[in-house]
Amino acid sequence: MGMSHEELIPDLRMYIENGLKGCNGSVYGDLENILYLVIVFGFNEYTDTIKEIITSIKDYQDAYMEQLYQFIDNSFEITDKKLFWPKECKPFIEVIELAKTDKKAAIQRLKKFVDKQWFKTLHEGVILQEGCYRGFWCIEAAALVKALKLDDTELKECKYYPYDMAHFCGS
Repeated sequence: MGMSHEELIPDLRMYIENGLKGCNGSVYGDLENILYLVIVFGFNEYTDTIKEIITSIKDYQDAYMEQLYQFIDNSFEITDKKLFWPKECKPFIEVIELAKTDKKAAIQRLKKFVDKQWFKTLHEGVILQEGCYRGFWCIEAAALVKALKLDDTELKECKYYPYDMAHFCGS
């Protein structure tokens, strides 16, 4: 867009606020993107509203979405082991699990996803919904790097990894 990160902040906040108002029925889509942005940019003022939404949508309880929320509120207990979109979330869950014991392996798995898998997912599952396209930045990778405190040096040269965005708020 030709704008600095600082210039994008008001638009990001507006996207989050409008998205939170419209979250009803599914935790994926808007709320998933909102969680990524909250993690990457540290917009913790939305934590309580997000928690209300995640806990109120019983038909869509999901281990990955609850894990994302737990990254911003570590007192939150994950209540579900089920993945609503297991195929789409598998790489992220693998990164999260690897990071518990081997952060190098976690970053390697994330690099593989960003380099070889992410772009191919743009026409599947949660990436392309109702004709909406999210762009060429794998924001979810930046969110996982920040949440898991991974060294993303190896990701810096990845075509779709938003390195500057991941470091905007001083990770």
